[in-house]
Amino acid sequence: MKFGFRAPSIKKSISASTKGRIKRSVKGFTNPLYGLNGMGWINNPKKAAYNAVYHRTTIGIRDIAKSIDDSTSSSNISNSSIVNQEADVRIHYETREEMKKIAEQIVAILDSFDIKIKILMVQQNKLYTTYFIQPGSGIRISDIENLKLDIAMHLCVPEIKIVPYPEKGAIGIEIAHKMD
Repeated sequence: MKFGFRAPSIKKSISASTKGRIKRSVKGFTNPLYGLNGMGWINNPKKAAYNAVYHRTTIGIRDIAKSIDDSTSSSNISNSSIVNQEADVRIHYETREEMKKIAEQIVAILDSFDIKIKILMVQQNKLYTTYFIQPGSGIRISDIENLKLDIAMHLCVPEIKIVPYPEKGAIGIEIAHKMD
């Protein structure tokens, strides 16, 4: 197994950007499951295991550039930091009752700071659960953004993300799933 830096190959880069794109589009038309996450483990488990170990034990130029970008950006939870964790970590998804309880807690927490909100909907995906809230009149996004750490502390989560959704007329409170 290799350890250390991955050497960039210009020949492979050009090949991947020209022939590879055509091959991938042809495979996508012929195999409806091609390109979906986890298909490598089904089609060729030995190669998928090798690649998983290879990418965890070596460092490429993109990894270095990504770490520089991560260090200069804000300290929000990013999707990549959750995805890059070990494979044996299990993600704990909330049940309907848990999501309802957390939504009620969010309303109560913000109400204690005299911020009236209404929960519009809750949306769950692989990495986090988003609680869409509609603030009352006169409430600014920055008012809720300033309470981000207080909300995280009351919900007993390491960090949350406040995201405005102007197309929905809502503010999203994104809470990452707990890792078991």
